[in-house]
Amino acid sequence: MRPRGYRSARRLSPTDATTMAHDESPPIRTDDDLYAPFAQAEKPRDRWRVGTEQEKGGVHTDGSVVRFHGARGVAVVLDALATKYGWQPEREHAGGEVIALRRRDASVTLEPGGQLELSGAPLRTIHETRAELDGHIAELRPISDELGIAWLGLGFHPFARRDELEWLPKLRYGVMREYLPTRGSMGLDMMLRTCTVQANFDYSSEHDAMRKPLQVSGFDQGLEVRILHAAEERQRLHNLGVGNSHGLASYMQAWRHGLMIVNLKIDLK
Repeated sequence: MRPRGYRSARRLSPTDATTMAHDESPPIRTDDDLYAPFAQAEKPRDRWRVGTEQEKGGVHTDGSVVRFHGARGVAVVLDALATKYGWQPEREHAGGEVIALRRRDASVTLEPGGQLELSGAPLRTIHETRAELDGHIAELRPISDELGIAWLGLGFHPFARRDELEWLPKLRYGVMREYLPTRGSMGLDMMLRTCTVQANFDYSSEHDAMRKPLQVSGFDQGLEVRILHAAEERQRLHNLGVGNSHGLASYMQAWRHGLMIVNLKIDLK
């Protein structure tokens, strides 16, 4: 089913669009109010960019869990990045803790379990994206070495139990912490114990916006294929005698629960 209201949202007057864009918290009263930001974000092809988000989970080099607070916690990493490399601290509200950093069009943010994420700037090519990630790692490495932290490029935390991880002090995560267990047994594992690489694509129209995620992820058919592949990989690791062979399958199971929560049915015809 095509989202209702999207096309009518495009007919907002320039005055209405400007008012909505600059109001920090505009009330949503109609379908137009809901869909207008998506319509306003449409861009011609020559202005398309891709912004990537790269998440990584941390462990101390002695194997212990990296928490948000503490002398060797994620909060210390954020403070060091801001002090040494000119990132600007961001708080969710006045008096709140620093939970993100910003520098020009990029930001460093945190997932619920303290997973560190580079939310990259909108860039033209994969080469620019690679250079951006290399620069981020170059800044992060000396800070992490001093604190005895290793950042893992894995989809699922290999050591930590869910109850060992500390929730990031962010308001919306408190809501999700209560809600997700009502939708699946591994919803909280998805939030706390997984990491992903994501890409954000510009689009020129409603159809283009719906087409791209389906093409990239194979959402309609590819999920079950990936779960089957994860099961095969788990068996292969088990046959090789590799410890923690449950990791990949657990990642897919956790995200399968997560995707079921936001199950989308889109008709592009």
